[in-house]
Amino acid sequence: MRITPKGNVGIGTENPQALLTVARNFNTSPIVLTSSTTINLNCSQSNVFILTAEHNATISATNFVAGQYVYLIIKTSGTTSKTLTFSTGIKTNSTTLNTGTISDKYYILHFVSDGNYLLELSRTNAL
Repeated sequence: MRITPKGNVGIGTENPQALLTVARNFNTSPIVLTSSTTINLNCSQSNVFILTAEHNATISATNFVAGQYVYLIIKTSGTTSKTLTFSTGIKTNSTTLNTGTISDKYYILHFVSDGNYLLELSRTNAL
């Protein structure tokens, strides 16, 4: 992800030319975590995933492409903190993310695939 001095945001591009430039595939429908569940991110179909954390969840990933960047954008929901646990196929510095108690905040996690796993490169604080 890149933010230019002009405030343009680029995902999957080093040189965004608009307020938001996305040069990768989004999952077609944002994923709403409406119950405590396990979800799998299919990295061969998308590399930008948007989740709304309404409940606790376990997140895994499969179908990696070596060198592919993957972005996970998580929106908080409600006034109680939710715990997202990163599982199979995802290697992170912290295996959990607690969303906090303020709704409508966003976390952005940036990964790269080595062909076998998603390796976390960076994680923003709530925006």
